[in-house]
Amino acid sequence: MVLPYVTGLFVAGTMPATFALANWLAPIVFAAYLATNSDAYPSFDSSLRKACVIGTSLMSFYAAYQFAFPPPWDIFWIENAPITSVGLPLPGGFRAFGTMNSPMIFAPVLASLIIYIFFIRIRFKVIILFVATAALLLTSVRAAWGGLVIGVALFVVLRLRKDPTSVWKPVAVGSLGVLAFLAITVYTPYGSKLQDRFDSIGRITEDTSFNERLDVYELGIRRAQSSLGGEGLGTIGTAQALSESSDAETAFDSGLLQIPISLGWISGSWYALLLALAIAQLARGVTKSADPAMPCYLAILVSTLVQMIFSNRLSGPAGFFFFLFLGLYACAKTYKQHNRPLNSVGTGHL
Repeated sequence: MVLPYVTGLFVAGTMPATFALANWLAPIVFAAYLATNSDAYPSFDSSLRKACVIGTSLMSFYAAYQFAFPPPWDIFWIENAPITSVGLPLPGGFRAFGTMNSPMIFAPVLASLIIYIFFIRIRFKVIILFVATAALLLTSVRAAWGGLVIGVALFVVLRLRKDPTSVWKPVAVGSLGVLAFLAITVYTPYGSKLQDRFDSIGRITEDTSFNERLDVYELGIRRAQSSLGGEGLGTIGTAQALSESSDAETAFDSGLLQIPISLGWISGSWYALLLALAIAQLARGVTKSADPAMPCYLAILVSTLVQMIFSNRLSGPAGFFFFLFLGLYACAKTYKQHNRPLNSVGTGHL
């Protein structure tokens, strides 16, 4: 990160480069802390379970309320924030963003939490999953929808290989998704918009957003090829909001291309390679693990990486959750290798 940061200082400025460095580096440091403190894994697991249940419940219920009865502060944000894709400050006229500042941040975080809630044993699980799924649908972020489907599918495959009798669980979760979709389309004025959003997946080549992303990739590839060392941290993404440029590039619809553009091909390649090796090493023997949480962690990681096609999920709030589960994954595996019992970890009630 040193070379991209120094480059960013000269190209983007001190504040954007430093903000971007914090967004990229803080999640990695947090994951390293979790991975190197395996003795505390039961405590980490218990705290995470409580925080995720309470946080998911509050964020999801608030997002549903926000969408139907937008509070004054949320209306003010929609009217004044430089995020045109949120929508109009009217009931049902915008994409839900819950307690966060954008649906593009809220949706991937919520998708990861839904996969985690699906795994753990808690009271009122069905209600929490239903409301969380409905909130995710209200964000209209198709990348997060796809990531959730892939993550749940992977988790189900991994669990079925270990316990074929658990086939009823994916059926139940799939039913919750269908019920949430039907509830929104039938009982809310947002139904037609949501249906159009789903229909656009079937005619993707006619979708305006899809064609704009193709243009982003075409221009982004040429842009990435033009500099071996990259443009530096803070030159694209939310960090650009801190720049004094009149044409700040705060939104960039490709997480994959943001790596070589921001980090450069050398630093970016090392970053991607080390990340891939870490996940591959952790994924070995996941179906044979005594810890039932490990397939869940792997499913969340894959679900997040899939969304990199559309936006950067390795830095900022989404990156924090990605590296949170990566760190816990490493922590759990080390804990297992020390021959400690894992059967009670991650499966208790709150």
